[in-house]
Amino acid sequence: MSAAIRVIQIVGSQVGGVRLHVHDLLLGLDPARVAQAYVYSTRLFDARFTDEVPRIEARCSEMLALDIRRPPAFGDVRNILRVIALARRCRAQILHGHGAKGGLYARLAAHVVGARAVYTPHGGSAHDAFGPVQDFVYRKTERALIPFTHLFLFESMYSADAFARRTGVARLPMLINPNGHALADEAPVRLPKHVRARPVVGFFGMLRDEKGPDLAIEVAARVPEIELHIYGDGQARAALEAQAAPLGNRVVFHGDVRDATDRMRTCDVILIPSRFESFGYVALEAALLGLPVAAFSTGGLPEILHDHPAACMAPTGDVAALAACLRAVLQRSPVESSPVLRAKFARGRMLATVSSAYSELLTTAL
Repeated sequence: MSAAIRVIQIVGSQVGGVRLHVHDLLLGLDPARVAQAYVYSTRLFDARFTDEVPRIEARCSEMLALDIRRPPAFGDVRNILRVIALARRCRAQILHGHGAKGGLYARLAAHVVGARAVYTPHGGSAHDAFGPVQDFVYRKTERALIPFTHLFLFESMYSADAFARRTGVARLPMLINPNGHALADEAPVRLPKHVRARPVVGFFGMLRDEKGPDLAIEVAARVPEIELHIYGDGQARAALEAQAAPLGNRVVFHGDVRDATDRMRTCDVILIPSRFESFGYVALEAALLGLPVAAFSTGGLPEILHDHPAACMAPTGDVAALAACLRAVLQRSPVESSPVLRAKFARGRMLATVSSAYSELLTTAL
């Protein structure tokens, strides 16, 4: 039996979908085939990250915690040097960066130590979500790092197309590997339809502009018969609570929760008003649970919701249309998730694709 491939997973923000994807790799890849180390941020993480650290420590050869800031910082140089030292110590063959900052560290460090570099953007560099100066820096940096990237692993066709458009480079060494979810590997179950005076609509996500929590509150104001339950936290919470105050007890803030999937099962409809979404784990979980979904048709969401019969999508940013979608799906009952959806987003399929990609990458010349 051949020796395990030595891989370092590098992430600059262990929050939401990025954390879920990276931890699926760390906990799901066969350690007999892929031996992993983990580089992560001490600043940017959610409650689930803290819960999962003990399990990850048991699977990883090394863990390296770094003070990673979201914007460019002088500390990035020190951090990259520490990643280089880790890569040499582990004799890493592949450095896999996640998100813009993780991708920067992985590609520069891999170039120095003579390892392969894999990059999964996770949307940040693909979104038109920044001011002109920051946007210019992101575009130029990503384009400059392309020659240092041996493989791009995109989580959606949208991410691949958007990255190519923003960098102006159409031909990239890449694979489209949709994120998987453990629910897709379970037998489908039709959830019961709740009977209550006011339907419960769930919003799940970080309370920041790209997820559109402010738009969720606007939709709730237009559909007075519902209760909106907001699961997630962030710096915008105080402003959002002020925005929701006129709606009284029809909007409930729960903060960051560890049992998001269980909370989702208590909802009648899932509302996804994202302005930007490279993939959309919330949409995937809701669809795999068979719950009705009202969402904007932004980013990678149509690639998931196209195969979900209880979904209604509205043009991105059109709050009136999203409110109409919500009214429509309020009449729907939960359904069984489709076999097509479960096959496309099976966690086992996603992990097998990554493992094979790592193996094939080592057969190519540097």
